[in-house]
Amino acid sequence: MEKTVKRFLDVILEQATPLIASLNKGVSDTQIAVFEEEMGITLPSEVRKLYQTFNGQKEGENDVFFLNGLRFIPLEEIKRTQEHWLEQLESMPNWQSLRFDEEEAIDMCWDKVIKNQFYNPKWIPFLSNGARFMFIDLDPDEEGVIGQIGEIDLVLDSIEDSFMDLHHDSMEDWLEFLTDDIEKGIVYYDNEMHSLIEAVSYDEENDLPNIFAPTPDYVSEGGSNVYNYSEKDRSNFVLPDRTCVYMDEICDHFEKYIGKIDSVFHEIVSEYVHIDVHWIKPTPETPYNVLFTTGMSDYPMYLPEGLDDPNDYSHAELMVYLPADWPISDEAFKDDDNYWPVYFLKMIARFPHQYKTWMAEGHTIPNGPDAEPIANTDFGCILLMPPYLSAPQDFLKLHTKDGTIINFYCILPIYPEEMDLKLEEGVDELLSLFDEYQISEVIDIHRKNVAL
Repeated sequence: MEKTVKRFLDVILEQATPLIASLNKGVSDTQIAVFEEEMGITLPSEVRKLYQTFNGQKEGENDVFFLNGLRFIPLEEIKRTQEHWLEQLESMPNWQSLRFDEEEAIDMCWDKVIKNQFYNPKWIPFLSNGARFMFIDLDPDEEGVIGQIGEIDLVLDSIEDSFMDLHHDSMEDWLEFLTDDIEKGIVYYDNEMHSLIEAVSYDEENDLPNIFAPTPDYVSEGGSNVYNYSEKDRSNFVLPDRTCVYMDEICDHFEKYIGKIDSVFHEIVSEYVHIDVHWIKPTPETPYNVLFTTGMSDYPMYLPEGLDDPNDYSHAELMVYLPADWPISDEAFKDDDNYWPVYFLKMIARFPHQYKTWMAEGHTIPNGPDAEPIANTDFGCILLMPPYLSAPQDFLKLHTKDGTIINFYCILPIYPEEMDLKLEEGVDELLSLFDEYQISEVIDIHRKNVAL
């Protein structure tokens, strides 16, 4: 934790200098012991270390805030802040029975991790603006961990609009991710707001760099947004500064729902993101090969403005179902007729990071501007769809430990005429024809063209 705190202070000294001046001198072991006795708690070691380094922020007429207008609470003010939290709730009848919507808790990945209530004396607030509280959870639910970082935003005049969120498993994780985000410009110090702010939460006067996907060039008759990309849209070459962020969780997810992973094709040199391709071999119960990526979700995609729930779409990985007799090996992949599914897995996984865009259900990617034939097939395009036919519903989205939602999309090769049909009449019409002709998610290079 000591290195984490030092790195954070070094970064804000350079990029958020006024914030440094607002920090109080750290507290002593004795002051922490007195606080713990008064509150009837034991702070996690990394929280102690943080408060020994700096004791929250000063308060004055020229306030500097810590993050998104929230002040870092000094140790001696935490009890008073907690009492204010409780007083607000006590103004409401039957506040003890208030609960957040269970489906929302599941979607936000804190169901059974944070207890579903509006107040807990073991929730220790450390950032607040009086109605919004980030807290250290010392009384987690059955699947949570002591010291995890949660957040609650109280909307007393419309209590159903209040929300709960889970941030990280510990204060150290939270501070590390915050420091990373400052270095990348995802979080930056705003001189007018006198606070670190998250770029995605601030769009006044279009002052931010573009963090959204480009607007579509046009909308097809079937309702598809159509984007045309060229070299001028391509980002500069960059080596990824993070790899395998969710690889273990993704692999565990596939082994739980799809099958045992046999091997992995590692990428040696990576551009934008590091993409590995994992292989699940056929079994009597699942007589097909499954290849899937890890690495596409190392970074969020650039989403269009106006999505209701952007966190539901920001991360993804890809997969493909291949016949049991499809040649799969380093040697076999020297032949484009065998390698093309892997090529498209990796190309499409890299594309949103390369062109600052996004990939989601129903998106189509042509093989070049003219949808040229792919290898030894007559396919000319790739359609992305969740594997509704071949995987259980619970597989389709992975809720990671840090609250990220990763969607899994299957690549389905389609004919140029099928792509035209989708653009003219919509993806539902194409999928209806797939159902009619019993087109599965397992690639069949000789299958019927349902648009003819």
